[in-house]
Amino acid sequence: MQRKFDPYTTLGVDRGASEEEIRAAAKRAAKESHPDVGGDPDTFNDTRRALAILTNRKKRAEYDRTGDADDPPADNREAAAHTIIAGKVDELMNAYLMSDFDAAKDPRKIDVAAAIKRSIQKDVQVNRTIREAGKKHVATLEQMSERFTKNRPGFDFIKRLLDDKIREVRSKIAEFEEVSEDLNRAAEIMADYSFRKDEVMPAATTNPYGMNPILQSQNFFFRS
Repeated sequence: MQRKFDPYTTLGVDRGASEEEIRAAAKRAAKESHPDVGGDPDTFNDTRRALAILTNRKKRAEYDRTGDADDPPADNREAAAHTIIAGKVDELMNAYLMSDFDAAKDPRKIDVAAAIKRSIQKDVQVNRTIREAGKKHVATLEQMSERFTKNRPGFDFIKRLLDDKIREVRSKIAEFEEVSEDLNRAAEIMADYSFRKDEVMPAATTNPYGMNPILQSQNFFFRS
């Protein structure tokens, strides 16, 4: 069975390595494995691949979260966008069904395309707010890490603790960045759509007698 690719093992760095440490390790590994100096081409390519993953914040966070170093299939974004739109349609339909068919929530009487677009844009704004908060959280944790000083040599528990927390938050930010791209794609898809809703007739035209339509139709039979 093929061994699963691990960019950390490939470069010989631990999961808490800084970008500077990763680049230095990649430089050493590339120098040793470069085909021009008799190195192994596959090892050299693995080194380049590991460097590309670990110096890209989103890809590194994704790998830390899933352990998967492969890029997702190209059609994943499209499928995710379709799922978002389908969810919005379901929300509108469920609101109508759960209201016992309240005419005010009848999806045929509202601009469904516009409603979906507004809902997606709201999600985009919420997503952006969460990502910005996460980045501020990371900045605070990084400053905390800089202010801690271990006065004796040995394992720095506090630094590792804060580094782990920073990676955790960055991983969450990366997840929301993925969702943001899915939402943007959903918005692009919906930009091509419009919806023809039922025309609402003025009350004087639809009900000239100012009566409940059902009572009006019943009263018709008693008129002379």
